[in-house]
Amino acid sequence: MTKILNRNLIKYLCIILMTLDHLTLINHNLEFNIVSVFFSRIVCPIMIYFIVDGYFYTKDLKAYIKRLLLFGFISWFCFSFYYYNDFLPIRLINGIVSSNAPSLVIGNHTLIIHIGGVIMNLFLCLLLVGILDRLKYSRIINILISIMFFYLSLFFDWGGYCILFTLIFYYFRDKKIIKWILYTLICVLYLFNVDIDPLGLTINFSFNFYAVGCLLIIPIIEVLYNNMSGIKNKFNKYFFYIYYPLHLVIIRLLSYYL
Repeated sequence: MTKILNRNLIKYLCIILMTLDHLTLINHNLEFNIVSVFFSRIVCPIMIYFIVDGYFYTKDLKAYIKRLLLFGFISWFCFSFYYYNDFLPIRLINGIVSSNAPSLVIGNHTLIIHIGGVIMNLFLCLLLVGILDRLKYSRIINILISIMFFYLSLFFDWGGYCILFTLIFYYFRDKKIIKWILYTLICVLYLFNVDIDPLGLTINFSFNFYAVGCLLIIPIIEVLYNNMSGIKNKFNKYFFYIYYPLHLVIIRLLSYYL
């Protein structure tokens, strides 16, 4: 079978699936929402796969890291607006309140930190790969660094799964069978939706059927992806970074009228 998808085409496919997923905020058709959320589960793992793979080909790692950090920071506010209807991602509220965001009671106040968008997690993934690959620390130090990054990732969309995917794609990059077996095991973990509150340090479990959709990355990468980047220009380079925070704000604004 001819491998017909280059990296650009897969990224634009992911953008479409991500948009359909986020449109569930304003679309109340149950069948549409189930299908769109299921297939959109490939988006984050594929982006992380490209982050790890792209690390070995990037000509300017510092610029790559800075770009992800900048748009990750911007998208934190936009994701907060989309998900919580509030642009301020961090706040200290007088009194003890309940929140679906990570929260911590401090005296008579509650610190609330809204979960940020996935681009900040992609930044953490790239930074972690750069540290592991270039600084050559001992195994113990690398484990401690990975645990620290895992904790930080809990404050952003997809949480610690991003770091787990990153470690698998990095350490087993050239070991196809082991890589996908370990990836599948993490997807099983995601199936039971192990969710850790980084402030309260509580763990919640809930069945997540949509995690099965994450496995679709395997045929996409192994059967359809031709390992080519596609046309290189500024539009393809920056479109996702701009589109991600922008479409979150637009969808939330549309929710006011639909």
